[in-house]
Amino acid sequence: MQTKHIALLSSLLLTSLSTHAALAPEKGFSGEVNFLTGYYRDKNNLSTNNNAYQQDITSSADSNEETHDSVDGDGIFGLLGIVNYTFGEELNHQFFVGTSREEIATGSLAFELGYKFQFNDGTVVSFSTLPTLVSAEVWADPYAVGEKRNETDLTGNAGRIKIDRLMGSNFGVDIGAGFSEIEDEQSGTDAQNGIEDVTSFDGDALTAKEAEQLERDRQYYSVKVDYLYMIPEGRGLLLPSLTLASSEADGSALSYQSIKGELSYAKSVKRHSYALTLDARVREYDTVNPLYGQTREDKQYGVFFAYEYANIFGAENWSLVGLLGANIIDSNIDYYDADFAFASIGANYKF
Repeated sequence: MQTKHIALLSSLLLTSLSTHAALAPEKGFSGEVNFLTGYYRDKNNLSTNNNAYQQDITSSADSNEETHDSVDGDGIFGLLGIVNYTFGEELNHQFFVGTSREEIATGSLAFELGYKFQFNDGTVVSFSTLPTLVSAEVWADPYAVGEKRNETDLTGNAGRIKIDRLMGSNFGVDIGAGFSEIEDEQSGTDAQNGIEDVTSFDGDALTAKEAEQLERDRQYYSVKVDYLYMIPEGRGLLLPSLTLASSEADGSALSYQSIKGELSYAKSVKRHSYALTLDARVREYDTVNPLYGQTREDKQYGVFFAYEYANIFGAENWSLVGLLGANIIDSNIDYYDADFAFASIGANYKF
């Protein structure tokens, strides 16, 4: 493959395919940082960005226009980026912390801490932990009605083994596993107590056994396979991928299996680079949800666009970066319908 040409086209999407045989051109520290500001909207009954008060558990979410106290509100400002430390006689060892350029370009904005090693055949293997991927604020009882829902902490961790350029090819494999726990799990408490408008689908209060089916402590597993394809005549790069995932929750009604297809396209034209990612996912849950009398099924669609204008104002290490993203969940149970969108602009500095 013409790796020099690929590196030019994929400057925004994939830094792993560079002109250097090693992981970096020289020993020591390298990386980049993005300073971003923008707008964030989260329309989701399960999200603490929405109103703590809800009138029922049968309708889809109304967008909460009030600014949230945290960076998850309407206005956002933040930092993204990565710091690498490369070492070894062949520059084939590397520690890294942050969010890689590839992950940013495809909309995967998780913080990562890990180690990377390159074999003689070109295979690159990374081992990492993603401590913030499954950490957030959630509702103690998402289904509480007629009262202010209380927030609680969702904590956990995830691990990842990522293989790029498998045996010198353009195939990649990404294996993940993790767990999450709810500090104060109260799901279904109001429905179990028979509080008005929060009973099950048949009008009866939930039994203790039925309420247990809504518990959210869980373990996650996923396997992703991708292939990097260079379009002839310098027309860009395609990165299709397929992800199989499983989530085993303490509550069987919230355990699921999913399949996700994703396609990324990247291209560079002089100082302009852009990447477009489209994805679709189907998620099927294991058992009947006791609140709704049916088994939940979700269809999820997403789009993410990243743009970079290099050497802005003639500064060699600075570039202008713009990010746009949207995600829609269409569930057979209206309460779980959701949509998310954000737009941001900022500056990127490489060192």
